[in-house]
Amino acid sequence: MYNRLMRQTSAVPRVLPIVQTLERHIEALRHHHSAALDEEQDTAESIHKARVTTRRLQADLDLLQFGPNSAVARDAKQRLRDFRNGLSTIRNYDVFIRIIQVALERADDEDIPDLAVLGRRLREERDAAAHEAARTLEGFKLKPIAAMVVESSAQERKKHALELQDFDEARMRRRAARRLERRLVEFLALVSRLQDSSDAEGIHQLRIAAKRLRYLIETVTDLGFREPKGALRWLHSEQGRIGDWHDLFCLEEEVLRLVGKKDALHGRLDESAALLRATAKLLKARDAKVSRTFPVKPPNYFERSISRLVGDLRGTGQ
Repeated sequence: MYNRLMRQTSAVPRVLPIVQTLERHIEALRHHHSAALDEEQDTAESIHKARVTTRRLQADLDLLQFGPNSAVARDAKQRLRDFRNGLSTIRNYDVFIRIIQVALERADDEDIPDLAVLGRRLREERDAAAHEAARTLEGFKLKPIAAMVVESSAQERKKHALELQDFDEARMRRRAARRLERRLVEFLALVSRLQDSSDAEGIHQLRIAAKRLRYLIETVTDLGFREPKGALRWLHSEQGRIGDWHDLFCLEEEVLRLVGKKDALHGRLDESAALLRATAKLLKARDAKVSRTFPVKPPNYFERSISRLVGDLRGTGQ
């Protein structure tokens, strides 16, 4: 399948599928970055999508990080990682606020005042974090990322551009196969070690491993390889369930930080009590879901279907 998709007529300039994927993700990042800078709109969704797109771009670049492209891909991945990390605090507040909004819609009358206090305090903290997020957004330069892809073969390759004219596609496929195998092994090892919700750091690492595996699979299927639809659906669903649990864990940590601040202990005791009561209600709902989330149990076909994709990359698939 891959060779068929890669075949081009001599009259048409040959465009690698990985270049098309890169360009699409760069354009998506440009759109979400621009929207996140628009102070006239609610930027929560744009910030979230911009962060997700950086992960997709990193998965693309990971397949190109060898030979003459090693330094360029590594530098671009670090830029994307720094940008995403710079927006992590405001992303967390956006998630916390959304959790409160959903809880308010379902809350009993007696719980609404405490949830409203928690929501208001989180918005205050979000407003305080917005200045740093704005600096991250304004300081991020997309042009060096976009300049990695040099379209014209007659153009002299720039220092910070990817070498794609004499690109070794076979080597990229071998690298993709190795990376996919490694990501799968890492994910399954974390699954086997994690038995319950007492290991918060293990859950955090499992969530990261699920994202890395998912985005790598999606990049590979963008190149024309068969898509393991069932495995991807399960991975996406499980990532969401783990993420929901982890977001509430982080909310608990944030509330404990807020009530532990000096100003919370002087003159804001009633507010602190309301924050703790509201959070306790939310955590009861989280704990009720634990048995449906942990331990994580991949379906029987999960590892097998991803292993078939590895075989396709190596040219040994059925």
